[in-house]
Amino acid sequence: MKKEHASAFRQLWRAGMAAAISTRFPGHRFVIRDLLRNGFRQNNCSFYSKEKVENTVIFLEMAASRKSVEHLILKNRLHIQMFRRKAGQRLAHYSTAKERPYFLSAYDTYEWCLQRVGTIYNLYL
Repeated sequence: MKKEHASAFRQLWRAGMAAAISTRFPGHRFVIRDLLRNGFRQNNCSFYSKEKVENTVIFLEMAASRKSVEHLILKNRLHIQMFRRKAGQRLAHYSTAKERPYFLSAYDTYEWCLQRVGTIYNLYL
């Protein structure tokens, strides 16, 4: 089981790096790295299904080619994740205690949409 887990990580890593390079933003590869690491650290081996990993790898391979819908979805995902990381670092400095819950819940609809797309197409986003 651990061997399959490591193999899934490597497949997603390779496909994700190819897709990140095609977006032409140097920070996107670090975002993909962080998303993969967090996803594999927070969930145990039984969480991942082979079918979902294969579908996600296919999605990332299609996202590596420009002028595709998958490319635009992934590029948007990575941009927002980069912004969230930067905004999260500054959140404590630029917001009051009353404003923090608003800033933290600003991406709830976006996360719901990503989860919905992932559920419909059987992907990990």
